[in-house]
Amino acid sequence: MDVEFYDAWQSWAFMTSLQRTELLSQNPTPISPYALLASVISHTHALEALRIRIAESNGPRSAWSKFARFRAIATPFGVGFENSGPGPGLLPVELNIEDIRLPKLKRIELDGFDDIEPLLALAPNLEVLRMSLSAGFPQSSSLDLIEALTRTPKLRELMFTPEALHVPGIDPVAAGLDPTSPRPPNIIDVIGGRLPNLEALDLRAYWHGDDFHFVQSLEYLSHEVSNNRNSLGTIFDLSPFHTRVCWLPYGVFQMCTLLHCLLQ
Repeated sequence: MDVEFYDAWQSWAFMTSLQRTELLSQNPTPISPYALLASVISHTHALEALRIRIAESNGPRSAWSKFARFRAIATPFGVGFENSGPGPGLLPVELNIEDIRLPKLKRIELDGFDDIEPLLALAPNLEVLRMSLSAGFPQSSSLDLIEALTRTPKLRELMFTPEALHVPGIDPVAAGLDPTSPRPPNIIDVIGGRLPNLEALDLRAYWHGDDFHFVQSLEYLSHEVSNNRNSLGTIFDLSPFHTRVCWLPYGVFQMCTLLHCLLQ
């Protein structure tokens, strides 16, 4: 997705029904990007990979560039996708999302989208899921993903960029964890319980800017987070295991990048 494409998709996603009506009164042809995508995948049952990625990771033509100094805003996927039936601005034919199944879909890669459970529900045999958002997903998105992972028991590789590993609101009972534990549950705890076939896990956050692409280096787990490896006891052959245990503000990241360049 280039800048214009991503902006147009976001504009539709956050548009109210009144705004949509006003738009259609001026131009009766706009079609929801969710409806278009639903139409495509409803005719591609042999689909093996679905990628909706930002065209350029950095630079002035990158869709991330307008979020260079703060976290990018994730575009919700689920509601718009589920409501892709006939209506103003949608396709004229009815699309029953519940009837769509993609049994051969093994890989999904999404940049800038959250709330993806309706999409995961179509791919019961998914093996690779990669989701990224510049500066990391907010905690509400992490909670949404935790719930959505119940749809992907065969997942082997997960890449997700959360802003933090500890997310208030995780229900230990619903996640199958010990409710009497003195330590509050986190993302890794839930992943360990819900993805028994996981082989690769990457929870690093990335920054994308106008003229640089800062990739956070691999950090060793602190003593506290190292204990979370016990939560991954049901995961076989987990390699590599990338995560981070701290979150630094943008100014510190920029300073670290500058010092790194000066020391080269």
